Amino acid sequence: MIKIATITDFIYSIARPALPILATLSYLMGYYWRQLIKLISLELYYLNVIPPVRLDVIASIFLAGVYSNIINSYKDSFDTDKSNDLVKDYVNPVIKYDLKTKDVLSIAIASSVLSIIVVLFTTPIVLPFVILGLLIATAYSYFPRLKSYAPLDVISNTLGLFLIPFMMGWFSHSSLDDLPLSTIAGFSLMASSFFTLTAMVDYESDLQNDIKTIAVKLGLKNSALLCIILHSAGMFLSLDFLKKYPHTLIYLLLDLLTYIEMLKNPMPKTVLETIKKIILISVIYVAVMAIYYAWMAKLMAG
Repeated sequence: MIKIATITDFIYSIARPALPILATLSYLMGYYWRQLIKLISLELYYLNVIPPVRLDVIASIFLAGVYSNIINSYKDSFDTDKSNDLVKDYVNPVIKYDLKTKDVLSIAIASSVLSIIVVLFTTPIVLPFVILGLLIATAYSYFPRLKSYAPLDVISNTLGLFLIPFMMGWFSHSSLDDLPLSTIAGFSLMASSFFTLTAMVDYESDLQNDIKTIAVKLGLKNSALLCIILHSAGMFLSLDFLKKYPHTLIYLLLDLLTYIEMLKNPMPKTVLETIKKIILISVIYVAVMAIYYAWMAKLMAG
């Protein structure tokens, strides 16, 4: 039993599933955009045939996530994760399991190559996005380690975990000409506010190790203000979308209130709690909407 628990913990630590799940949700948003719009408009009778879930693409995203996490953990094992005592959703697997350079290299090569191979012959249209995502992960974590250069840390996270996966899904069914640019720009800014939070969580260890993230550059108070500004600006850019679908506006306003509450005491521990609250709000929102739409579909079906 202990061995199974150890293996499970090892896999969880290497995969750090929270991040590939975020990227997967972004991909699914882009992939099912047309269906989602009709669904939230309650145009249930006008839904096109829903395309099947591309498990190969999702597997590729998770493998890319393993690559991203292992090289980030390897680099952080030399500095920031040695001095970071804040309990997060995962531990650094390189430190905890004393992984050697050759072990890290083996995992990184295997996961990145498999990520490419999985979609190479089945969904080649997404291959450039997978490769771009791997390159951004390398640039963010290893060289030139963009996480050390604000605001490139937040920009690269937004690209790698939101915009690129979204575009990967979008180009599976539409061209760039059809992209709702203001809405996606707004969503990108709101994603940036969330990734600013992740930089704030590691503020103390990054400061000690001269890692100049957005949080270290601005300080915690100003970073908290930046979260509010980015989220508000994102809502403003997405206003046409939010007017049509007011329940989405309610959800985003709750997120905004959570950011404002954090401003009272923007310390790493408080910021971590804020992240958990935003995730909880998101889960509740999705669950409520799923139940509501299922109920409406049943009513309309008679």
